[in-house]
Amino acid sequence: MTNACLPAGQLHNKTPIFISGVNETRAFQASLRAFCPDGLTAQLQSEKFMVVPSTADGFRAVVSALRPLDRKDGVSFHTFTLPEDRCERLLVNNLCRGMPESVVREELESLNICVQGITQLRSGRRDPDTAKNRPTTPHFIVSVARGPEVSKVRSLTELCGLRVSVESYLAPKFPLQCKRCQRFGHTQLNCGYAPRCVACVGSHLSGGCSTTRDQPVCCGGRNHTANYRGCVKWKETKAAIAKQASELSRKSVSTALPASS
Repeated sequence: MTNACLPAGQLHNKTPIFISGVNETRAFQASLRAFCPDGLTAQLQSEKFMVVPSTADGFRAVVSALRPLDRKDGVSFHTFTLPEDRCERLLVNNLCRGMPESVVREELESLNICVQGITQLRSGRRDPDTAKNRPTTPHFIVSVARGPEVSKVRSLTELCGLRVSVESYLAPKFPLQCKRCQRFGHTQLNCGYAPRCVACVGSHLSGGCSTTRDQPVCCGGRNHTANYRGCVKWKETKAAIAKQASELSRKSVSTALPASS
């Protein structure tokens, strides 16, 4: 039977789950196998216990089983979104700078477009007053499921009574940073680590912090937030990503070149 004939949940999975705080790996692996009738593979990688369930259904079952264990007995995890669950992000241009994201969502949903997320882009230029947020722009990122919803958004020429244009959103090649735990390499959607505030590094979500924007305490006591692009850690991570991309590029070129006789 080919993959094309299999139900979506039974398709072969390659997405790993990285688990921290596992002491008895053998017993822990056995407990996870109970949620994966089709099996899973496991290995230690960079002091983390990495498991790869064999199917998409197995992956979802393991993640669901891990969430209640979130930080219990020191166990925490992160993973990535399955390819079939990833959304398409489109950029809707020329709306109002002061338009709330909720208004854009409601307008799209009134057009029978199922929206997964709306994010208004902000300017890279910061206000001289550090207590203020970066200025908003008239551009909104609209996230929808891959398939018919993408065509619906792309066909829009007017939204909220304004002429708009729609294009694919190309994210800047910056380090991927989780808004929940502030670690690099994954997003809050797939994070099972303890929350860490972006402003004060306290063990709580950033939204409930009382620290003012002009008095952040982060990164060894330095007065900047954890997502500050001038941070040493941020720059090191960006440099590592650039080095990795360069190495992959060299490998692909050397593979494509014909062998000399």
